[in-house]
Amino acid sequence: MKALVEKEYLIFDNELVKDRSKEEVWALGTADPDGHPVDAILCPVGPSAAPPHGTSTYWLYTSQWSLLEYPGVSFPVTTVDPVKDVKDFGYVPKNPRDKYNHDQYDPKTYVDAPIGLQIITRKFEDEKCLLILEAIEKAMGRK
Repeated sequence: MKALVEKEYLIFDNELVKDRSKEEVWALGTADPDGHPVDAILCPVGPSAAPPHGTSTYWLYTSQWSLLEYPGVSFPVTTVDPVKDVKDFGYVPKNPRDKYNHDQYDPKTYVDAPIGLQIITRKFEDEKCLLILEAIEKAMGRK
């Protein structure tokens, strides 16, 4: 099982991916030495831990897959721990949305907020998506 990571590199900097259709990007996985296709994309569900209700302003992390009609499932990986997840005051936001998310973060407000990932598979591979989730949940020590 393979997962595409480092979305920004893959989309913007990688000459193999730029200017290719989504079908061509999925097919790139078959060029691997082991001959296995890309089974899924593992990526974040959002730019931060789950924000307080009514404060989220950006849904593209998940909605893009729905618009493409790709099956997907999100799952919690961990939760915010205010002792470990302190705010980085030296961070320089990359754009206005990033600044909004960074400014919004307060470890006291986000205590126990879930931090999640999502699994995306090709069209009509809904069952595969859930089987991959099951394998990941088992690997994480969950039932």
